[in-house]
Amino acid sequence: MGKFDGGLGVRDLELFNKVLLWKWGWRFLNEGDKLWARIIRSRYGEVWGDGFELFPIGRSGRVSLWWREVLRVIREGNEDGFGGCLEKVMGDGGSTYFWEENWMGEGRLCELFPRLYHNSLDRGIKVKVL
Repeated sequence: MGKFDGGLGVRDLELFNKVLLWKWGWRFLNEGDKLWARIIRSRYGEVWGDGFELFPIGRSGRVSLWWREVLRVIREGNEDGFGGCLEKVMGDGGSTYFWEENWMGEGRLCELFPRLYHNSLDRGIKVKVL
């Protein structure tokens, strides 16, 4: 509660931390060509997903606590409103994964057609390649 409302003026640290982590997630999704985002991508691999469902696909099995928390708050953001702010724009399909993203609006193809996905030779193919 703020000082002017009769409180001590101490912030809700859990909420404040979540907001800062959301900010990093938002920046990563919107500033993918910046140096810091390219470093994160080179360290942990690509990040893909349909809106708030993001998953690390990586070269490294060990993900920093900070990056893991950024991904966690984005994933859980649907309950808190962050997911409602995101929308995937496919464009030419160069950054959209065919099997793993909900690019048609009906759900992820890997979940709709699990047998086809399991038998696919290239599960990481992008829409543009097709």
